[in-house]
Amino acid sequence: MLLQQASPGRVLKKSILDFFSSTSPVHARTRRRRTNHLRDRFAYSASLHCAIKLLKRDFQQPASVACVPFTCGAIMHKSLICLVLVLATMLAHAETPQSMSAQVGDIAFASADEDITLVPVNGSFSLGASTAGASAWPPPKTRIDRLSITCDGFADGKPLVLDHKAFERSTCDVGFAMGTKSMGGEPDAQYRLDKNSAENRFEITRAEGKVYEGTFKFQLKDAAGKSITVSNGHFKVEDRQL
Repeated sequence: MLLQQASPGRVLKKSILDFFSSTSPVHARTRRRRTNHLRDRFAYSASLHCAIKLLKRDFQQPASVACVPFTCGAIMHKSLICLVLVLATMLAHAETPQSMSAQVGDIAFASADEDITLVPVNGSFSLGASTAGASAWPPPKTRIDRLSITCDGFADGKPLVLDHKAFERSTCDVGFAMGTKSMGGEPDAQYRLDKNSAENRFEITRAEGKVYEGTFKFQLKDAAGKSITVSNGHFKVEDRQL
């Protein structure tokens, strides 16, 4: 049968968009939590765009060209490759809630799921967290603080103990930015790890799959030498990389 009305590419593209807009967990989480999961949105959109681009290219044929089974099957095969990427992205984001808290000087620092990121790379890791709500849109008008911890010795799915000797290494550092600006600019104050302190310690006390729990405490100082203590630190984080 010859194609006489809307092209198959346009119809299939609309079906794909309607399906994912109604079922995507990215959209569901956005409605529930009222926050922007930019990382999930980017990966999801990029994969979906890949599928739609293939469909548009392969279905841009003259209306007089018959849609024979072999031709349409080949087109759908290529498109399904990208659709698999969409599904993988949707499933990769696990639902273990993240949390991180500590007493930083006189500040009760607390971060929530959307504002925490764990990135392990080749035996090292970077753990960053911002004041709960920092990733919301529009940005909050209240002050935002950021805590970052980087070091090596990390192994997937295993506990870890880093004492003050470990944090003397150049590969390890801790930073606390107080009063960061949501749209950029210098923070009100910045503190870095005091590598001479024997109080520095970081532990992963429980590792289950991609989820890690532990404690930490550090001694920090600013450029003028003013000290600040990070105590009673606790975290539950997840490696959400694909």
